[in-house]
Amino acid sequence: FGELMRRKLPHNETMVTYLSRRVLQPAGISYGAWRNGSDGFPLIPQGAQFSAREWAKFGELIRNHGRSANKQILEAADVDELFRASSANPMYGLSWWLNRPMKEELRNNIKQLTMSSDLQYGIAGLPDDLVMAAGAGKQRLYIVPSMNLVVVRQADRILQAIMNEDRGSFSDICFWQLLTLGKSKSPAGTEALPETIQQSSRARRILDLNHDGKIDERERAALRERLQKRFHKQ
Repeated sequence: FGELMRRKLPHNETMVTYLSRRVLQPAGISYGAWRNGSDGFPLIPQGAQFSAREWAKFGELIRNHGRSANKQILEAADVDELFRASSANPMYGLSWWLNRPMKEELRNNIKQLTMSSDLQYGIAGLPDDLVMAAGAGKQRLYIVPSMNLVVVRQADRILQAIMNEDRGSFSDICFWQLLTLGKSKSPAGTEALPETIQQSSRARRILDLNHDGKIDERERAALRERLQKRFHKQ
């Protein structure tokens, strides 16, 4: 797609400047940098560098079906098309991973899926309508329309992940069970837990307001309210 756009655009405009002019700037979103490939053109499948705040703005644009500040920047039907899965991979749309039902045999035969995420439909604590953009180092942009929620996760050791030297042990199941249930019930979450949220004192301070070692509904509600206030200040 990036190559198609390169050929269609005027010589003085790149895919990134086009994207910024037509989508990002109208939505009030800015990026820090965008890496080029060996041919000198911007990398489209990867290479974008956003702060967590700006990436969350992009998530809100998608969650609101292409609308931002009362402006329809993207066609709502086009946004919906992003989350239309195929029979070949029911858990993947157009560059977005989907929490959708899928036969275990098919799932196990899709290497990219099993390497990218441990999401499984029907697991306790995972919203049925959860979708996510997954990046190197297990970076995440989660969108849950039923909860009016956008969640950004950034990560360290991105270069090592790109070079397949360090994929980390982050678990999407563990993360969402901790967020929605206050504890992880899944084997995958249990394995990843010591290296992720449970041993992060900063995460505990943010989520566990009464310091009882559990994240209850009141604390989850407080987190959602805090995130919403921060976003709307922008």
